Amino acid sequence: MRAMAETPVPRSITVTHTAVLDALRHVRQRQVVRYRHGRVLDALHALGLIEWTREPVRVSQQQSSPDSAFYHAPAEVAQLTAAGRSTFARLISLEDAPGWAHVARTPFRGFR
Repeated sequence: MRAMAETPVPRSITVTHTAVLDALRHVRQRQVVRYRHGRVLDALHALGLIEWTREPVRVSQQQSSPDSAFYHAPAEVAQLTAAGRSTFARLISLEDAPGWAHVARTPFRGFR
């Protein structure tokens, strides 16, 4: 069995509120595979807004299945954490606020 890759430590990356909102939307609506993601998701992981979890094993992936010859190890996919869900809700509400145009361009440092 292959050893799991270490979580990459993101270089100092500055993401805007818009980039965070778009990335959280993407994670919430689609399955984001760990090896196919950008630096924004690394920053979200460092902020604790997403976590990488193993994709559930489907019946066709189990070794007892006739299709097991085509077995591929489950990939790690992004899921929102509790902090990610609350940040997403807060950014959605800010998006409708009158000052969003200014806030959208500012660096995201998290909510306290």
